Amino acid sequence: MTKPPVNISKLLYLWAPVVFYAALIFFLSSFSFGFPWFAASQKNHMDKLTHIVEYTLFGFLLGRALYGHSPFWGTVKWMLAAALVI
Repeated sequence: MTKPPVNISKLLYLWAPVVFYAALIFFLSSFSFGFPWFAASQKNHMDKLTHIVEYTLFGFLLGRALYGHSPFWGTVKWMLAAALVI
């Protein structure tokens, strides 16, 4: 049995945002922000909210890629994958 050909444009459409966003998170986390508003936001625990939003978006992108890449990932499995990333 032969494998179906890989659709490169679909692969890039689904996985490029995941890879780009993961690289962006890694890149931004390597900086030490010395801005006054950033220090004030840490006192108010706004950095926790920022991380929740940041990784929720990452989970959405990952779930979207997994759901679109394989028919194995149904709607329930897509939501579980997004929740596990968070």
